Amino acid sequence: MKLVRNKKLTGANSLPILLDIYSPDTNAPVPVVVFAHGFKGFKDWGCWHLIAEAFAAAGFAFIKFNFSHNGTTPENPDAFGDLEAFGNNTYSKEWEDLNVVLDWITADAPEFHFDINRLSLIGHSRGGGLAIAKAADDDRIKKLVTWAAVPSLAWLWADGTFKAHWKNTGVIHQKNARTGQEMPLYYTLCADYEANEYLFDLEEAAPRVRQPWLIVHGEADSSVPVSAAQHLQHLKPKARVHLIPEADHTFGTKHPFDSDILPPHSVELVEVSVNFLK
Repeated sequence: MKLVRNKKLTGANSLPILLDIYSPDTNAPVPVVVFAHGFKGFKDWGCWHLIAEAFAAAGFAFIKFNFSHNGTTPENPDAFGDLEAFGNNTYSKEWEDLNVVLDWITADAPEFHFDINRLSLIGHSRGGGLAIAKAADDDRIKKLVTWAAVPSLAWLWADGTFKAHWKNTGVIHQKNARTGQEMPLYYTLCADYEANEYLFDLEEAAPRVRQPWLIVHGEADSSVPVSAAQHLQHLKPKARVHLIPEADHTFGTKHPFDSDILPPHSVELVEVSVNFLK
């Protein structure tokens, strides 16, 4: 396996995007998978590296990256050291970052032997919601896989009273249960969504997904209930759904992850995804 760690691209507002490339040890063109992490996530979370290795062993180049405003820094890509960037994140910035990564893969990375005609996008949780919107808009993406995807990118402010309070104060804070940090979210996140709802409204975007689409969800997901997967399939009946009994939101993993063996639910996650992409 070939591995390139922490390659730097320039993302939204000129902040860096760090990405890792896991690929088979061959000079032949290989299909490529781009992985988008979710809310309060990052490319080095938990066992994403083991999942990347499993995809590479199955013949795929697997690219995982940090969104430029996910709150991490190049010096500490697995810690939330820039809460101001986190608070100022928007879907438009993540959209721009994802475009930067896709542009690099399709135009500027000949040394990696990517087969850009077999480019797939995987998104987890909120990253799954963004992946749905992006696939509906970008023909470079040939297949879509979502893992525990949210059914709406406006989930945070579904409560009108909460939204009014947020708009009035300009900022809310969400506690990170793992680190104890109070993580700010500025109202610009909501305002940006509303200004670009034609891109980010999944009720409109999901039916426009033309690519083959696999929806994977854990039946014991307490963060994004399994009904989300059923709703997404309702929006796109041709999408394939695979439910994993007793699996949680992160498919049996956590951060930090202190094993070099994937738990059974993540093994199933990889197997069904690889089989679909092949």
